[in-house]
Amino acid sequence: MTMKHVAFVPAVAGLAGAASAQTGGYFAALPSNPGVPVSAIEVAAFQTVEVELWAQWDGVYAFAASGFQLDAGGDGYFELVEWGKSMDVSLFMGGPSAEISTGQIHFPPTILGSTANPIHLLTVSWTEASGVLRDEPVLTSTSTMLGYTSATSGQSVRLAVTELSGVTITVVPAPSALALLGMGGLAVARRRR
Repeated sequence: MTMKHVAFVPAVAGLAGAASAQTGGYFAALPSNPGVPVSAIEVAAFQTVEVELWAQWDGVYAFAASGFQLDAGGDGYFELVEWGKSMDVSLFMGGPSAEISTGQIHFPPTILGSTANPIHLLTVSWTEASGVLRDEPVLTSTSTMLGYTSATSGQSVRLAVTELSGVTITVVPAPSALALLGMGGLAVARRRR
């Protein structure tokens, strides 16, 4: 089974005190070219692609917690590969849409993170299950993301999140299917001689 690795990095806007909201957004990157956004990911029919989920933000001291859903539509399904940074709270429910809750509820926090230093939350795999060639949009839906406001207090603030959009997993023919088509073409060409 061929496995691809992809990183999804949510850029999360922080709300610092009464200051105006800062904006950010999710982007996808390939581990072979980290930090460079991609919008198209290919996976062969009946194969699996791995996705790393990262979080980053502006305007807060450290990551507190997040609850979100990851969806790639269709009949593919998500499974947990591994958790990233060590969190106090980690819940994963896989399937066509993955329900994810993770965070550090102790204080002072040990997992900081920022726009310049994103944190790895978890790695999931998405397996294509139907063999139907298609495009599946990858979307997030965040119910909450919290950030600690300082190193000296346990106060947290809800962060504004720009959801992931514009990223697509394209299901392409499996290499073995392409080889069979090529052999069939050779047989037809040979018969015509």
